Amino acid sequence: MIPFSNQPRHASRWAPHAILAGLVALAGACLTACESQHAARDQSVNPVLRHIEPPAGGDPHDADRAALARFVGVWEVAGWSGTQADVRESLRGIAAATVENGHFVLLDMLITDGQLAGRVGKKTGSMLLAVEPDIGLTLTAWGDASPGVSRSVGRVEGAGSRFHLRETRTPPGRRAISMAIEFQTDDRWTARIQDASDSSQPVIAFYTFSRAVR
Repeated sequence: MIPFSNQPRHASRWAPHAILAGLVALAGACLTACESQHAARDQSVNPVLRHIEPPAGGDPHDADRAALARFVGVWEVAGWSGTQADVRESLRGIAAATVENGHFVLLDMLITDGQLAGRVGKKTGSMLLAVEPDIGLTLTAWGDASPGVSRSVGRVEGAGSRFHLRETRTPPGRRAISMAIEFQTDDRWTARIQDASDSSQPVIAFYTFSRAVR
């Protein structure tokens, strides 16, 4: 269970029923799971982040599950998407994340300036983060940019300061996406989305989340 006592100090109950599938439905979303299966995991911890203590007497995934509490709160979002620097689409918006049923974190996003995934009229997205038994970190995303649901699987590193994901299945003709999320501080994190189908893994979207001040 995600420890409510460790939620960010500025957490708010505001939760727009818009959604951050933007990130995933945005560019598609996920992690670089391929790398994790063949390379040693980097367990270095960011000393700036507060320590999150998992519940006592839980299963081996509880530490990773507790780390999802870092996402809880209201965030101002800014970033861009696009495959070429001269044609990038910028956007701004607001996102809110809350604990759902004690085990999951639901992150909703509303775009206030620009378009989700660079598409006119696309303004909302959502993603549900979990650490599932015998699977690990998962991310399920949806939004008004696509009628489909994106599913990603990955891992947690650095005592919950980094999250890596990769799409598990994509429709014919659509490239798989990977996502790397990193917390620089308790009040700021970034999401880097890459084309996992390309050996050079070019960055196709980048978003910064800054905790909104009350």
